[in-house]
Amino acid sequence: MKIAQIIFRVLVGLLFLAIGLYHFYAYEFLAVFVPLPHGSKIFVCVVAALISLSSIGIMLNKFTRASLITLAIIFLLTAFMTAIPMTFREPDEIIKRIGFANLIKFGIGSLLLIILVFTKQKK
Repeated sequence: MKIAQIIFRVLVGLLFLAIGLYHFYAYEFLAVFVPLPHGSKIFVCVVAALISLSSIGIMLNKFTRASLITLAIIFLLTAFMTAIPMTFREPDEIIKRIGFANLIKFGIGSLLLIILVFTKQKK
């Protein structure tokens, strides 16, 4: 069981690391969807750094709980930041895709928070 936990933890960490690295790779594209007048690119890079650092914390089993809380907050915050302005824009195919991505973010963030509430912390 211990080996399965290690494998699962590393796979989840790699998944979140890939998400963080994608945010670094496509920060100019992703900055378009951030509803800030200035500093959208910086915001995307900060989010990418937080996601990447949290994923490394998960893979190394250091600050796992804090890393999961950070990821849940980031996913929920960014989903709300991009979902609310998209509701006031005209519907087209790209906005539908972004809506689906936000739905996934809401789901991941909510699932992480539920898991964190119902799990016991190691002492």
